[in-house]
Amino acid sequence: MRFGILGPVGAWGTLGRIELGGPRSQAVLAALLVNANRVVGLGALVDAIWGEEPPPTAVDTMRTYVSRLRRAFAAAERGDRLVSEAGGYRIRVDPGELDLDVFDDHVALGREAVMAGRLAEAVVEFDAAMKLWRGSPFAGVPGPFARTNADALAETRLAVQEERLAVELELGNHADVIAELQRLRTAHPLRESLCELLMVALYRSGRQAAALDVFRQTRELLVAELGVEPGARLRQAHRKVLEQADPVPRLQDESTGDEAGAWGPRTTGLRGLPPDVADFTGRQTETSLITELCSPSADRTSPVVVAVDGMAGVGKTGVGKTAFAVHLAHSLADRFPDAQVYIDLYGHTPGLQPRDAHDALHVLLRAVGVPAEAIPENTETRAMLWRDALAERRALVVLDNVGDGVRVESLLPAGPGCAVVITGRHRLLDLDGAHQLTLDPLSPADAGRLLTRIAAARGAESDRAAIAETVRLCGELPLAIRIAGARLSRSLPVTALRHRLSDQRDVVPRLRSGSRSVAAAFALSYGRLPPDSKRAFHLLGLHLGPDVDRFEAAALLGTSPDDADRHVESLVDASLIQQIKPERYQFHDLLRAYAREQGLASESQPERKRAQSRVLEYYVNTMTAAYRRFFPGDRDGVRLATPKGLVRDFSGYEEFVDWSHVDQTSLSLASNTDTATHHGRVSLEDWVQLLRPGRPSTGQSGTVQPGQTRILHALGTLQYWTGRCEDAKRTLRHAMTQCRKTGEHRRESAILHTLGEVLVAAGTPEDAVGVFRRCVKSSRALGDTWGEAVALNSLGGAHRVLAEHESALGCCTDALRLHRELRSSWGEGVTLTNLGRLYRCMGRPEKALAAFDEAVVSLRESGDQLELAEALVDLGYARRADDDPEQARNAWEEALPVLGILADPMADVVRGHLRELSPLSEPDRG
Repeated sequence: MRFGILGPVGAWGTLGRIELGGPRSQAVLAALLVNANRVVGLGALVDAIWGEEPPPTAVDTMRTYVSRLRRAFAAAERGDRLVSEAGGYRIRVDPGELDLDVFDDHVALGREAVMAGRLAEAVVEFDAAMKLWRGSPFAGVPGPFARTNADALAETRLAVQEERLAVELELGNHADVIAELQRLRTAHPLRESLCELLMVALYRSGRQAAALDVFRQTRELLVAELGVEPGARLRQAHRKVLEQADPVPRLQDESTGDEAGAWGPRTTGLRGLPPDVADFTGRQTETSLITELCSPSADRTSPVVVAVDGMAGVGKTGVGKTAFAVHLAHSLADRFPDAQVYIDLYGHTPGLQPRDAHDALHVLLRAVGVPAEAIPENTETRAMLWRDALAERRALVVLDNVGDGVRVESLLPAGPGCAVVITGRHRLLDLDGAHQLTLDPLSPADAGRLLTRIAAARGAESDRAAIAETVRLCGELPLAIRIAGARLSRSLPVTALRHRLSDQRDVVPRLRSGSRSVAAAFALSYGRLPPDSKRAFHLLGLHLGPDVDRFEAAALLGTSPDDADRHVESLVDASLIQQIKPERYQFHDLLRAYAREQGLASESQPERKRAQSRVLEYYVNTMTAAYRRFFPGDRDGVRLATPKGLVRDFSGYEEFVDWSHVDQTSLSLASNTDTATHHGRVSLEDWVQLLRPGRPSTGQSGTVQPGQTRILHALGTLQYWTGRCEDAKRTLRHAMTQCRKTGEHRRESAILHTLGEVLVAAGTPEDAVGVFRRCVKSSRALGDTWGEAVALNSLGGAHRVLAEHESALGCCTDALRLHRELRSSWGEGVTLTNLGRLYRCMGRPEKALAAFDEAVVSLRESGDQLELAEALVDLGYARRADDDPEQARNAWEEALPVLGILADPMADVVRGHLRELSPLSEPDRG
């Protein structure tokens, strides 16, 4: 059987042409033939025909087209030509059956003949290649795939025609090729390589004036149409004609063996880019930026170099860095007509040794036509030869997947008409003059469009809300979106996929499809870190705040801020953490989950506890130093010793206020670690209230300054969090005294609540009851329903500790009612958890189970993972008491990751319970 795409798509058997059906059936066959002997995914076939907006019935229609083709092939020969494999289809094509393969073989033989100086033989091979063309490639076939690949094949055809004509010129057939060159130049008037060949043919035929006129016409057209001057090579040809010298160096002559310029034509019109990605999505801003950089400029004295980096998962397998570079190179191809060269350096490719500069230069030199025997052994000499090859050309070079140790400078051309796009996971900061571009995950809109197209191609139902939530869970990471999307089908719509990914405990392990996985992509970068950087990755991942600054990093790592900078910057360079503003860093959500997984596996519980203790100590020290500095007039209040250890200094009070607000989430979350007092949790809402803006002013001793009570409250809270209950009681009582002087009644009420928590933690719940009652009364008088509800719940907790169950029940019931009136899912959740514990103490397990179930629902809605983990532990106990070990296991397994991050001793208790529930520990019932 024979197949043809170099013209209308066709297939021929022993009995003649095979009837393939309509244009769309032919489009399916075209996409399969271009990828002959490889599996083409169903989604890719849908995209190939319909592009971004496939009809709802696209998948069913596609299967109908494939079925028709199978029947047609079966009628022509025995055996399976078109088979279903791994979510797609593969067509078997044997050597010599596809006209494109035969074309490529003839072209390769022709080029080998040129290299060897057998020019007449080369013309025969090139002619044989050109005779295979039956018209425009994919003629009459609809769809974006056919359009894109038709253009690429037409470009290949034209490049081969130029190579054949160049050889004809060297054989002395100048006059014979003039007419053909003129026809081609008319069809492609802006193609400088054709203009150059025509000038050579005319000049060598004795028509110098005509050759000069060709240059004049071409220059005028380039200036008028593109606003650019002719390239260096064409200008050189023009100068040589004016000087009555041969415009182009000779190819190797068969009789003399002269090797001058033996590989010159091979760099004319070289098209070495991989195919563009059919469903490339987004990156318009980055594309526009680099396109502008590559605009023609007469003032440029060096090549444009763009270094593209980005985290794992926006790269080679994730339609990220590589796809962006290739897509960009295709869009810029017309600006670099002399050559477009691509090389994969295997810097982060599993199972392959990264290419060094020596080997890479060999590949690049062969690509531009240097015979293997002419390539020198010395790396520096190879680099000189590479620069010389592109010195006078407008060439685009893509250095993809650069690893850590490659000397990229050796691979750069020197000509001002060249551009280089480099991709890698690490920032190439040592590359002078390079434009640095970091690819972030896709925008939510672009990520949504990508998943929408994947869903449509796979026949999966979707809606906007499910699409938006699923791409959020994938972190807008292209690789994650594609892996997740690969699971979609008619029976697994996007809503079901969203549900599968909604459990953040194992979202990274779930993002796996075949040989591709998000974890494997991350592991490539992580595995190459030195030990100190791995430890930094672990501990920064275990930090509970949304981001981290250099001081928090120093506290976590137990080092100085300068050393912390060095460790964190190494992670930034490896694209494992992002710098979101000066001296402030943030993990991508999926990388944070991966870092925590590695940290829990690699760092001992004592080390995790020490790291979190150091962070809290840093907060206490900084708050203490700020109070001593900004409120020096408070001589009658608390006596604060000079802090020892890591302290952040501030240029002024405004900077301190900014810091306290930026770090409020980290401060609140840090309070919930086991290094803090375990009795009571402090919410982010409490911390926001605590850090209301205020401004100090100079004052005499004994004068309360604005903002002073706020700082005292914050400091007392931090002392409580770090287990210094006696210090906290003194600080908070002094703060209340100051509030009464200034009339800050809301602040006093908030401080009362914190003091009550301190008293419970200090083992005096009977004292806490009186304080909480005062807080309830104060909040009610102020009309602060939120404060009243929180205080009532805490009062109920104190009564529970004292075994005053009926009083506790009344307080918690009132608190729950108020929180529901306020529609506070967080307030409902923590109050229901308290109620569940109370019911358990009262011997009412059914009520306890119902309360814990409701608490988990509310806390999931609130997003508070810390309170949720506590409620899940209690729910597990309630489920086990209800003789439901499987549901108990589910609750404890969900709680365990958060407890582990907190270094909470309860994590070990829960692990013990899970081991008891393990089938391996059950007695043999056989």
